[in-house]
Amino acid sequence: NMSPEDIKEAIKRRRDAVTERRQAKKARIDRMREACSSDVPTLLVDCDFGDLMTATEKKSLVHQLTYTYACNLRSEKPCKLFLSGLGGSMGEALRKTNGFQQWIVTKEDRPYIEALGERKQDLVYLTADSENMIETLTSDKVYIIGGIVDRNRHKNLCRNKAEEQGIQTARLPISEHIQLSHSCVLTVNQVAEIILKFRDLGDWDKALRAVIPTRKIVSAENKAKRERRDKFKNKKNNKGKDEAAEDPQKQQENGDGESQGPDQDKNTRGGEAEM
Repeated sequence: NMSPEDIKEAIKRRRDAVTERRQAKKARIDRMREACSSDVPTLLVDCDFGDLMTATEKKSLVHQLTYTYACNLRSEKPCKLFLSGLGGSMGEALRKTNGFQQWIVTKEDRPYIEALGERKQDLVYLTADSENMIETLTSDKVYIIGGIVDRNRHKNLCRNKAEEQGIQTARLPISEHIQLSHSCVLTVNQVAEIILKFRDLGDWDKALRAVIPTRKIVSAENKAKRERRDKFKNKKNNKGKDEAAEDPQKQQENGDGESQGPDQDKNTRGGEAEM
């Protein structure tokens, strides 16, 4: 059993912990409010793709936007957060989200191209399909993230939209810093978190590794193994081509490389499959 003094001490620790959490929450909100009126980059999520998503995909995007807001709220250097295209079905879905009315963000029913038409030169649509790489972030730019969950059904959707509107596009410097084990489609909150981490750390490599799951990044050891394996395959394939080129009789039998029947055609395809 606890003594009266221990009980008093336990109560005091709980009260102190509650006070500390309240102070931390107030500090986060104050940083967000300050960011809204400060000279910092703007992160805009284009929520104008509601008609291209299923109900399940819209629900997933709502979760991603909730994570994005929470991440910006926790950041030591938050960005201005802007949600555009809320006049459609995504706006309806977000307004049903608990606490959305209290989010410290700019909420715009119109598409961004209408709401920010006078700042068209400052708009930068982020898309992996862009040929332009972001090297740093500037406070005068509005960085647009495509708010869509489509399991990669719509190819080049964001890049094509930006090009039709005559605005800039850019991509994050992922391939310049890390090698992914396979194609990695980033979620809205992951893109936002990478940008926020870069603002905190000032280093793209550290920011990317802090956000992208380790299992999706090829380690230095596995990268070396993959390079050795590819080098061996290329050497083996080149050796086979050289031997075929040095054997005139084989070339004659094969009709100078052309298949002469079903069996030969089958062998040729088999060789290609091994490459």
